[in-house]
Amino acid sequence: MTKHVHSVLRTSPGSMLVEEQFIRQYYRSIYLDFSLTPRDKAFWLTRILKPWPLVHQAKLLCLLYGPARNDEPQWWELSDYLPANQNEAKVDLLELAQAIKLLQRYSKDWSDDDIISVLEELTEIPEEWLYENVATLYLLCGEPVTVMMMGNKLLNGKITELTNLVAHLALVCQKHHSSMNWLMDLLDKVCEVTDNGCDKQKFIELIPTAFHDVTLDLYEVADLGNIGIKYESYEQYFVIRTCS
Repeated sequence: MTKHVHSVLRTSPGSMLVEEQFIRQYYRSIYLDFSLTPRDKAFWLTRILKPWPLVHQAKLLCLLYGPARNDEPQWWELSDYLPANQNEAKVDLLELAQAIKLLQRYSKDWSDDDIISVLEELTEIPEEWLYENVATLYLLCGEPVTVMMMGNKLLNGKITELTNLVAHLALVCQKHHSSMNWLMDLLDKVCEVTDNGCDKQKFIELIPTAFHDVTLDLYEVADLGNIGIKYESYEQYFVIRTCS
């Protein structure tokens, strides 16, 4: 099995489809899907991923739990397409988010830096994911992982990337009927990660611009007009809260 995995990880996604399907079915049917507890699953997933370099860990995790149709990995799904609705988003991303939460919560072999690095690599396989898909993954991963990821971006000065994620998280919250208060509380915790007042101020100042850009994108898609109107109310609410 190690030989098959090594070959797949060294080639372009989708170029060894039969082997990819075999690896996904083998590890899930024998080790992962029938684990009795979350801790057991985290143990086996760690044993499967950890022997490989970081970039291969991310690719293997995507192979095991990323979007698939009849166990055929849909590598380009998250880079090229947005889910049509909440149910489709969960089909594509929920298992991946649950796997990340397992590693973060139950395995001592995964440090915060490990989780951050794997997630950064993951959201660029096979190419950079669409922002909304990244935001959906963060939402499904839950608050601890999301605060960790976004706090890391703030600490490293990735302010524009962070504000784009905030705007798309608000959009995903609207589509998934999640509370905007959750996002506000999340951002309070993200800002607590750093003592750099300049970065915090720049972050807050750039949020309205990010919201404005996403709103314009929504109105450019004819069948999303109603979502754009609802999203504008989110934008106004958010800007008022952050400036208060």
